Amino acid sequence: MNRLQDRFRSVLQRDTRAHVPAASESNPLPGQCYQNHYGHVVKVHAVTIKAVMYMLEGYGEICELSREQFKRKFAEVRE
Repeated sequence: MNRLQDRFRSVLQRDTRAHVPAASESNPLPGQCYQNHYGHVVKVHAVTIKAVMYMLEGYGEICELSREQFKRKFAEVRE
């Protein structure tokens, strides 16, 4: 029984606070502009739970990436 109590105690002592995203981790919103490492600017067209649809300046088609890939490849353009 003592071992079980120790396990419960260790679980309760873990840091269980929810992860709060930093400003740099903010979620993209429609209308926001982002830039990749090549300097190309994109404008977010739509956002779903899993994906971000965006349009590259000078390109006539809407592109789509997962949220994780989008966050890795693009940085928000601050005006």
